[in-house]
Amino acid sequence: MYVFSSKNILIKSFLACLCISSATLSGCLSQPQYYGEEESSDDADVDPDLKHEDASFFSKSGAVACGTGAVVGALTCLLVDSNHRGACMALAATAGCAVGMGSNYLLDKVRSDYATTEEQLDATAAQVQKDLNTTRKLHELSASTLKKDKAEIKKLKSDYQKGKADKESLERKDAELAANIKYLEKEKEEADNRLAQAQQTRSAVVKDAGGVDALVASDKKKLRELDEDIVALKAEIAAVNDNILAYSEQRSSLKG
Repeated sequence: MYVFSSKNILIKSFLACLCISSATLSGCLSQPQYYGEEESSDDADVDPDLKHEDASFFSKSGAVACGTGAVVGALTCLLVDSNHRGACMALAATAGCAVGMGSNYLLDKVRSDYATTEEQLDATAAQVQKDLNTTRKLHELSASTLKKDKAEIKKLKSDYQKGKADKESLERKDAELAANIKYLEKEKEEADNRLAQAQQTRSAVVKDAGGVDALVASDKKKLRELDEDIVALKAEIAAVNDNILAYSEQRSSLKG
């Protein structure tokens, strides 16, 4: 019972202190592009042509946000009883990261940094436009690499049937296709996340202003343009998803 009670006290103390520290953390992360994560070693087999910087949501900035949250969590442990400080540090690595990444950073950022509806719509539109450009580039690159892989698969299967390629060659190509699919799925998931945050932010800004009817003419125009970009972002995400499905079909054909 003592261990269980001590653990509960530790967790409650840590979370209470972390909530206080998170307010300080939110002021340290100033870039809307912070969410995401650093490229992992799992991407080693991904086609280099697919991993263009302009076509990826994931960067070192995401790792910085997560790391900063973990550091704040660790510093919070200094407020915890010395008998529990070591275990507290372990909790800080994950809980602190969660605070750093946030639930809807875009909405928090827009509300904290921009006072007027016009400014908030502009800031939201700027982020959506940036995400739209990234997704569009991802769509274009995934289409071009898919076309290249289709040709390679066709040749590889033909060479295999003629005895000019071995089973290992097929397995290597299959690993490359699997890596490309996983990479695209990760990017699409983040695009979906950003789309959801943009939609939530758009709705919140309009609600805070008193509804669409309460907007002045210039803000209504900005809202229409924002909505058009959101629709365009949805379309680009759908196009990326189509390429993922096509990649899966190609991988199945390679195994067949």
